[in-house]
Amino acid sequence: TDNLSLWNMAEGTCLQTFEGQTSPIFACCLGKNFSLSGSKDGMVVQNDLETGTCIRTWQVHEGLVTSIALASDGHQVATTSRDGRVVVFDINAGSLPSCLVSDIEDAAAGYTVCQALWCGKDELLSAGDDFCVKRWDIRNQRDPPLASYMGHTSCVRSLALSPDGALFASGAADSSVRLWALNPSGLRSRLTKTDDGGRVSDLLSELKQRREQVIERVHQGEGDPAEVRELTEEIETLERVAKDKSDEEIIDSAGYVRAVLGLSGHSLTVGSLAWQDCAGKHRLISGAQDESVCLFEFNDEEVMEGFSTMSRQCSQ
Repeated sequence: TDNLSLWNMAEGTCLQTFEGQTSPIFACCLGKNFSLSGSKDGMVVQNDLETGTCIRTWQVHEGLVTSIALASDGHQVATTSRDGRVVVFDINAGSLPSCLVSDIEDAAAGYTVCQALWCGKDELLSAGDDFCVKRWDIRNQRDPPLASYMGHTSCVRSLALSPDGALFASGAADSSVRLWALNPSGLRSRLTKTDDGGRVSDLLSELKQRREQVIERVHQGEGDPAEVRELTEEIETLERVAKDKSDEEIIDSAGYVRAVLGLSGHSLTVGSLAWQDCAGKHRLISGAQDESVCLFEFNDEEVMEGFSTMSRQCSQ
């Protein structure tokens, strides 16, 4: 019950230990001036970073807490558990049930949910023992997932979102790491580059905004209709360049999203993933039960090259 500590990594010294849990701790995360931990008995505890004292507790789950993720707002927390649920609650709103924001039951088809990851203000990714990753809108907890990502052949144990939010990675018990488009629609336009290195999606947004401004001036009797036509033609040309039927093929006939790229290097369960941008490239690091850590580096062009190939592999 005392297996949560804060460390100074540079000096290798323990700065603080935390009290309040009544059973072994299996998940934790850090806020601005507090820590959150989840234990074997389903309890979540908030501790003060400076003093280590327990601030408050919540009995959130009926089983072991497998992950805790703090939202960017600093007060909404998503937890997952062996009880098959994803629970979101507000740490500033008191005790349960008054602080409950969302309770997604049966998030992994009756099996363990291994991790949840924030992918938007009101959206979460979850992964678990049903071999599937799902994206949820926490405002509509009784609705089906917004998207289901299928392709792994074993339990999905870890997730990581790219810094730009376009892609995410998943690691599974079969040692595989796969990359996915969070929102498959228009992925090509977000990854395809212009001649000067910019993204087609950014240029399209800029041109459409400029066209709206010119249209407004035309309505005021000051703009040139010919400029509107020129901008429209340029936008349509870019949209044709960016659009590819691979955008549609990435979603199979059953509505499941397929992976865009597979990364190999491990021989046992991939239990942790972390992602960062590095000088125009993506950098993904993975840790597995084979006692190895793999570092993958790839760019948007390599993702695009694997776009169709990996889609076909995942559908076989």
